[in-house]
Amino acid sequence: MDRQGIDQADVYFNSPGGSLLAGMAIGRFLRDRGFDTHVGTRTSAADRPAAGVCYSACPFAYAGGVQRSLREGSVLGVHQARNRVPVADEEAFERRLEADATRYLVEMGVSPAMLDYMQAVRPGGIRVLTRDEAVAFGLVNTGISSGR
Repeated sequence: MDRQGIDQADVYFNSPGGSLLAGMAIGRFLRDRGFDTHVGTRTSAADRPAAGVCYSACPFAYAGGVQRSLREGSVLGVHQARNRVPVADEEAFERRLEADATRYLVEMGVSPAMLDYMQAVRPGGIRVLTRDEAVAFGLVNTGISSGR
């Protein structure tokens, strides 16, 4: 990005999720560059993205945006983080992951209370955050946008 001279960008997320660690790395990359994030998907009219979804680890990447908006009709969803790689001490790994996720959310201006919501989701489920919840957590910090 730096070599291409991109000093401002609006990044749109439409993702079912992925790795929590990768989500945090993407979020830090976006924050370091001062980019804004939105939940939405590309359409044939580049200036009019449609609603999108941002589930699982996606809200962590999205949290890296300096300004974070939620397109009308778009959703943010969270669930329990699950380790899929064998580790010697699963309990220690889970504690470390929770500490890292907490630190990351605080760095991004998002309440770590969001982790409690994540932990309350039954395995295999997704909890879609209401707009009020997303704003209360500080995950959405510019309200709902209808266009940009």
